[in-house]
Amino acid sequence: MNDMRQGKRFLRGVGMSVLMALVLRAPAVAQQPQQIDISGTVTSTTGDHLRGVTVRVRGSATSTVTDDNGKYIVTAPSDGVLTFGLIGFRGVGANIAGRTTINVSMERAISVLPEVVVTGYSTQKRTDITGAVTSVDLGSVERQTSASVLQRLDGRVPGVTIDAGGSPGSRTTIRIRGVSSFQNNDPLFIIDGTPTLDSYLNWVNAGDVGSIQVLKDASAASIYGSRASNGVVIIESKKGRPGPRQITLDVRTGVASPVKGYDDFLTLDALQYFQVVKTSYENAGLAVPTNIYGSVTNPKVPDYIWPNNCTPNPCTTADVDPSKYSYPTNLIMPGSAGTNWWKTVFSPAPVADAYLAVSGGGEDNAYHVSFDFFRQDGTAAYNRYQRGTVRINTAFNLDRLNVGENIGLALEQAYGGLADDPGGYAEDGILGKNIMMQPVVPVYDIGGHFASEKSINNQSNPLKYAWSHKDDRNTNGRIFGNVFGGFDLTRRVTAKTRFGFNVGQGTVRTFTPTTPENKEPVTATQIAQDFSSFVEWTWSNTLNYVTTFDRHNVALLLGQEANRNASRGINGTLANLLNTGLDYRYITDALGDAKTKNVNSRGDMRNVPGHWRGVALVPGILPLGQRPRLERHAPLRVGYHRQSEHPIGSHQPPVWRRSGRHLLRYWWNGHHGAARLQADGTGQSGLEVGTEQVGERWVGSRAVPRQGQFQRGRVRSEDGQSAVSSRSSGYRGPRICPLHQYRQDEQQGH
Repeated sequence: MNDMRQGKRFLRGVGMSVLMALVLRAPAVAQQPQQIDISGTVTSTTGDHLRGVTVRVRGSATSTVTDDNGKYIVTAPSDGVLTFGLIGFRGVGANIAGRTTINVSMERAISVLPEVVVTGYSTQKRTDITGAVTSVDLGSVERQTSASVLQRLDGRVPGVTIDAGGSPGSRTTIRIRGVSSFQNNDPLFIIDGTPTLDSYLNWVNAGDVGSIQVLKDASAASIYGSRASNGVVIIESKKGRPGPRQITLDVRTGVASPVKGYDDFLTLDALQYFQVVKTSYENAGLAVPTNIYGSVTNPKVPDYIWPNNCTPNPCTTADVDPSKYSYPTNLIMPGSAGTNWWKTVFSPAPVADAYLAVSGGGEDNAYHVSFDFFRQDGTAAYNRYQRGTVRINTAFNLDRLNVGENIGLALEQAYGGLADDPGGYAEDGILGKNIMMQPVVPVYDIGGHFASEKSINNQSNPLKYAWSHKDDRNTNGRIFGNVFGGFDLTRRVTAKTRFGFNVGQGTVRTFTPTTPENKEPVTATQIAQDFSSFVEWTWSNTLNYVTTFDRHNVALLLGQEANRNASRGINGTLANLLNTGLDYRYITDALGDAKTKNVNSRGDMRNVPGHWRGVALVPGILPLGQRPRLERHAPLRVGYHRQSEHPIGSHQPPVWRRSGRHLLRYWWNGHHGAARLQADGTGQSGLEVGTEQVGERWVGSRAVPRQGQFQRGRVRSEDGQSAVSSRSSGYRGPRICPLHQYRQDEQQGH
């Protein structure tokens, strides 16, 4: 019995223990967090959806990334914490607390990275730059739509003026700090490290531009030489960045409307215009003509302005038989009470731009590929410009070696022949014709052909001019870019090489119609065609050394550059075409008057086989004490330069020019000064101290005495012949006599 009682007691104890364990275990099981699905949207403080935000569950490996709309979905414990991170934004943490929807707003972080500016063959920190360099804010530039990226700089860069015509695709003129020469005043353009002297940049798609720097002072010449005397515009295209693939699609369309036209101030009423003409004749003491409006005291809008041989003039309906009309021998033009020539030619026109870009990369590569199509119709009649571009930028890192390329292809076509800045007389352009045409002249004659001032002045119908040249076409194709490579020799020494090229060809075809409606008619049709091609390449090699010690940093740059550009072209004309149709506009004897055929060819080549540059930069902060009038930057530049040019078409041998140049620059209280020591193989040498000035196309300099002042020589080549000119160096300090007597035979130019 006792054993049974003990067994029951044992079983009761075990049961109680199990029950107690279950009771104690239940809360622990109930406290285990539940896994839930959480979703939400991540935006910036301005409400923009943020793509690529990393969403992590704190304390675990679970993470996800927001999509293009800033949305995310992640599975996490109901009592966990989510963290949100994105480069350029402050990190955010959020307690889940059982919520299934968590929306987060991220604040943009203040960048602590130093601003880096491209200033030539290398980059510099903004704080280390002592010259006048302006970085363009591309945010405002991208909001504008135009064919030329240069047009978008208007009013956005101090000291830079932009001038462009109203025709779509017209050339944009840029001037940095005004005009400094009676000849070429265009700045030097550097695109992805490749220089070009061509100021026509409509083939550059503005959507591909990543940064623009403008070098405005003479210090640019110490980097690029004499070709930078008018300033430098450095354009860097967009590059890919490591990270997820990004696809950008930007489609724009709009309408360009001409406002404040000539009809706002020109006289549009024919009789009012006659009063202006009458007053001008009376003030000049001349007889007022009556062949158009009849009586001087009681003028009337004429029934016809041509023919104009009635007695008395002008001709009336009783004098003219419309059935006698014959084009082009017997024209009949009615009078107009008032023709609005501005609205006849100008009207709103559409503009469209479609841009597609794909960019991305990994740890050792980056890419950016873009496609763009741009079309703009001119506000003037029968005028159009269209362009297609493709850009490929890639970069690859292979241990200490990096290679890549930046290549752009462009094909552009301009239709119409409405020059807005014509050569010769201003009335040759569409705007001039609009001003000169009188309101009494109709647009068309009674036969539907174009009318003009046949009985008044020698002016042509602007709409006829536009229509006749609607099939004129200017086509240009271009490949511009470079391939590059770099190798880190040591931690401080880097070697780089870059081969840039600019290859293109263009065709222009124009048509000149007959103008029987003009007072001085053109009686023979003519076509003109022009074909041109060019090849330009630049090969540059640089060696960079960078080191830091204490509070100082030293950057040394040694470079070599060779350039060559060559162009060829052929043009021809043919008159008295047998058929003026588009299919018959070719310069061949069978399609026109063979005696009028004229064909010419042309060519030019400039070769620079050796172009050495060595520059030593010490832009670090030196311990110069507490002198308040002394800048804390002490740059040192030393250079050597060698160049030759050989234009073809001349039987003269290449003209070689050499100059050894050692230049020490200093900045004292913000003023730029220079000391220059010059020596060459002719026994001429000198020393100059003062403010450096760089003129156009200088390849060397020397200091010589003349009437108590130093003069600076300028050597250049024109058609294979050498010439010398000089000007004052602008130095106002004490004169230093030359080391050797300067030879007076300046015409030799050596």
